[in-house]
Amino acid sequence: MFVTVNRKNKINLSDYNYQVDIENRLAMAEFTVFEVEVLREILNGSLKTSIAGLARLLDTSVNSIMQVLPKLSRTKLFTVQGDTLLVDKEIRKYYEFQITKFNEDFAPNIEFLQSLLSRVPIHVLPLWYTIPRTADNIFNSIIEKYLQTPKIYERYLHEIQFDEPIMRQIMEEVFNSPELKVRTQDLIDKFRLNRLKLEELLLHMEFNFVCCLSYSRSGDVWEEVVTPFYEWREYLLFFKQTHPQSITDVAAIAGKKEGDFPFLTHLGALLKSVRNRSIAVSSEGHNYAASSEVMKGCLPMLANQAPQMLSSYFSQIISQSLILQLASLTHGQFEVLASAEEWLKKSVQEQASVLFKLPITSYRGVCFDPAHNMDRSMREIERNLKRVSSKGWVFLEDFIKGMVGTVGTAEPVILRCKGKRWRYNLPTYTPEEKLLIEMVICERFFEMGMVSIGTFNGQPCFCVTPFGRMAIEN
Repeated sequence: MFVTVNRKNKINLSDYNYQVDIENRLAMAEFTVFEVEVLREILNGSLKTSIAGLARLLDTSVNSIMQVLPKLSRTKLFTVQGDTLLVDKEIRKYYEFQITKFNEDFAPNIEFLQSLLSRVPIHVLPLWYTIPRTADNIFNSIIEKYLQTPKIYERYLHEIQFDEPIMRQIMEEVFNSPELKVRTQDLIDKFRLNRLKLEELLLHMEFNFVCCLSYSRSGDVWEEVVTPFYEWREYLLFFKQTHPQSITDVAAIAGKKEGDFPFLTHLGALLKSVRNRSIAVSSEGHNYAASSEVMKGCLPMLANQAPQMLSSYFSQIISQSLILQLASLTHGQFEVLASAEEWLKKSVQEQASVLFKLPITSYRGVCFDPAHNMDRSMREIERNLKRVSSKGWVFLEDFIKGMVGTVGTAEPVILRCKGKRWRYNLPTYTPEEKLLIEMVICERFFEMGMVSIGTFNGQPCFCVTPFGRMAIEN
């Protein structure tokens, strides 16, 4: 998944008192559900708490509390004096945040990363991260530099270089896991690490915005788990959950138009058939019609197509020949122009290139807003084809559900903060924008030979062709 690396890592944990964080992580890694509840009550109580009162709050015995205090004392949060706990005020502030990791709804999100960075002296951050020393808001500068868009963050992941190669292996393990979540014990077993070393590596990776440590309840214990930071994990899960499934019963796909550049082949056949004569073609708006005999005579290879499909496809071919100024339609007579000879001499790849540059104005009677950046929209749709380039036949509707691109007026995907919650905003497409995506896939890209099209149970579907795969990779 991750390839060439060249970004030198600047993070040096020794620039702050990281050993405290490591010691606390080691302690918390061994907490049971009951021990966490005791710790939570200590944090919620006063700086001076009686052990008996603590037992009453937890509906347990004093003896049960006494049994767990030696283990919890590793946190240095409190000292025991007789039957009373004396809580350290400064350490309590630290653990008030740490205890949230044991909440069922805890998410290692951007707010968590911000809190993590607050542990580091502020003058160190510009040394760790490539941001201006004079930045008004260091955290916002870090967001803009490393996380602001998926493209920026993905490039960062590709380029980052760790001092210890095993950190890249851990990153690969987490990002390639089915649920984007791996238990630390599994990492210890696979990479033969001791827990101290793993905790140090994970802290380093958190400061690199790659992976985050949190806890997941399993019965009476809490297990350490490693995930991407929350907003990125949600973004990746969206792709996993909306990844179109391949249509397995390909034989049931109706009206398939596939092969090597079928549209351009049929357009060429029509031009050659009519080059020395004219045919009767009626028009209504952008729809063109001819008799069944005329259509089958010009395109005998499509004679077995269903009448409605043949009529629709014939209209599309006529329309494009007129747009390309290869033919004319005057008083109901369709005639081929001299310019068609030059067109027919071009290779299909050259013809496809001409089609790509044609303006997009309307589809199925809908006129698209001329203010839309159609070139950008087409490039975004083409970029999204990579997701299904090797999937075979897929439903158009499923493809659109999983699309992430700036089409029409849809906003670009960017990390935004609303209130205290950050998220990568995913685009929502208007009916007109969905129609534009359909037009680009089922008309323009089909005409160019990039996709094959058909219907399955009446639903439009398509398949990326070998030429299409080559085009989107280039």
